Amino acid sequence: LAVAAGLLPCYLLTMLPGTGFSGDTAKFQYVGRVLGTPHHTGYPLYTVLDAAIVRLVPFGTVAWRVNLLSALCATAASALLVPVLVGVGCRRLVAAGVAVTFGFTVTLWSAAVVAEVYALHVLVLVGLLGLLLRWQRDRRDRDLAAAALLAGLALGHHQMIVLAVPGLVVFVLLVDARAALRRRVLAGAALGVVLGLGSYAYILWRSASPGPTTYLGSRATDLSELLDVVRGTEFAGELFAFPWAHIREIRIPNVQRYLHEEWAKALLLVPIGFVRRAWTPLTALLVAWVVVDVVFVLNYDVVDVQVFMLPTYVCVALWLALGLDLLVGRWRVASALVAVALPLVFASWHWHRIDDSKNLAAARRAEAAVAAVPRGSLLVAPDYQTEQFLLYPLLGEGRATERDVAVVEEDVPARAVARHVRGDGELPVVGRPSSGGRPVYAVAARTVDELRLHGVRGERVGDHLWRLVRLGGPGGAAAAR
Repeated sequence: LAVAAGLLPCYLLTMLPGTGFSGDTAKFQYVGRVLGTPHHTGYPLYTVLDAAIVRLVPFGTVAWRVNLLSALCATAASALLVPVLVGVGCRRLVAAGVAVTFGFTVTLWSAAVVAEVYALHVLVLVGLLGLLLRWQRDRRDRDLAAAALLAGLALGHHQMIVLAVPGLVVFVLLVDARAALRRRVLAGAALGVVLGLGSYAYILWRSASPGPTTYLGSRATDLSELLDVVRGTEFAGELFAFPWAHIREIRIPNVQRYLHEEWAKALLLVPIGFVRRAWTPLTALLVAWVVVDVVFVLNYDVVDVQVFMLPTYVCVALWLALGLDLLVGRWRVASALVAVALPLVFASWHWHRIDDSKNLAAARRAEAAVAAVPRGSLLVAPDYQTEQFLLYPLLGEGRATERDVAVVEEDVPARAVARHVRGDGELPVVGRPSSGGRPVYAVAARTVDELRLHGVRGERVGDHLWRLVRLGGPGGAAAAR
């Protein structure tokens, strides 16, 4: 409770107040409100929680409420780390200090102040550790069954849980292999898998019966399409995309840099903690988690790959706590000083880097654009991120229904937009039926420049807003041809 009381106010003070940060964050901020589906792999359990919190929390914008979900998950994960650390032999003051420090690491803190799926995944991992350690201590089948249920259920949240399975299997085999075959444990695992995979039926339901403002980032009308969503086919080309030379020269140094950015000199305590519990099932589990996770990160070509290091950071936190406890745990005053000083140092290092409390530029631009255009207008965004920022006020705050404004799909070619402006053709739009004859506005100068080549010019009507009209005269006709 003390850890939660210390972390949650800091998360709230640094939390993104509206939309922004990234296109995915904006999408997660409205997708629960309209009961839509985000990108692959669909994240149905997160989407349901998203939908619940925007309906249950009676204050704040929709974006703020979904951001709050991340803050609550990260707070709970850090707080639950305390009994996990106590369970492996750390004194309570050291456990609390390391748990708060973990909450102030860059990646977890970043995931705690915006709408994203990663804080919930960390909560699942910490929950699994707690259940497995309690089962090891008490040997009650219900704890192992609960862990199996949680792991299976997590399949409905994020496919990263698959990376944790080798470590879970190794741990169970080393502690009591026969326990995995007991009826209660098998039933828990089966129920978890059924619920976890069964939650993807949500995507089939929404794809079959979307509303007029339903956003479908993952669409599936049959089991084959659903399997593509669950497998993350959209990102299949990014996995194992590097030759060994690139991994050795670029990716491995990047992982080393990620670790140092998160933990700095505190990493020196990790070998001490590792040696302290070297020949235990817990160490086998943690090593398996780190190895599998790092191999995945080394071979995954996405911009935000650093967030996939979070399972490794959970393991680092455990080893760091064990090492720190060995050095200072027997002296209560020293433990208290470290428990206070370590989180304060990490918070001071990372606060200004994380603080999104005044990051309102994207939200204000999107709101202004939606408010400035006439009813029935279409907005053309230059990229995915801007598209999602525009969709938040339309879908998340209900402006699409109020003002009948829609956003042209991000991958529509400029030639198609130009044909619509010239009165020849309809445009596919996000969250609304396709419609012809609507006025079209651009929100970026580069869109205007691109469309000029297709016989369309932009009339500036405000900051970051241009009315798209047909380019007149002989030059316009030539450009159109």
